Amino acid sequence: MGYANCIVVNSTPENREVVAEAGHFYAKNDLRELSEKFSALIRDRDLVLRTRRISYARACEQFSWEQICGEYEKLFSALISGRK
Repeated sequence: MGYANCIVVNSTPENREVVAEAGHFYAKNDLRELSEKFSALIRDRDLVLRTRRISYARACEQFSWEQICGEYEKLFSALISGRK
């Protein structure tokens, strides 16, 4: 996502949380559906370009060093003060 790629991933809860609307999902380990997704993307260059833009924007907004460090800072502060 950080390289502005068109993301295609297994539809696992972890992948859905990270990718959200910024990529394409296929049923977990369903190679036929994966092949269909790739075929559709190969035919639709505009969709690939839109997905790349959305993917990069999500990476910048949700997974920047500032964002991640801020979340760690909140976690460590909560742990130090005894909160969860």
